[in-house]
Amino acid sequence: MTPTAEQRIAQSRLVGDEQYRELLAYVTGVDSRTMGAHDAEVRIFRGVLALGGTLLRLFFESRAAERPAGPVTGVEGTALTYRDRRPVTYLSVFGKLVFERHGFTAPGQGDGLPPWTPR
Repeated sequence: MTPTAEQRIAQSRLVGDEQYRELLAYVTGVDSRTMGAHDAEVRIFRGVLALGGTLLRLFFESRAAERPAGPVTGVEGTALTYRDRRPVTYLSVFGKLVFERHGFTAPGQGDGLPPWTPR
């Protein structure tokens, strides 16, 4: 069964909390005391990137949790029809993120496109 938006958001929050705790534990823990500055910087940087990816995914999932109310229009003011929720791939500084967004269809188009997609 596919998880609901609320379940995905709750899971992302747990993952983000755990990533933060692990990074903080590393920085203040015994293992970091013997690590050189370069190695510590690399590990912290990778942890921050992973946490940033989780937080950005959580941002997108939270925004897409509810279907937009009212009419949705495209860039040129064309009324769009709701189609379904679709996976979207977003390339960010944190890496490639995949999350679901609401898909909309313009008249004459077979694929649902997000309303902000330039035509």
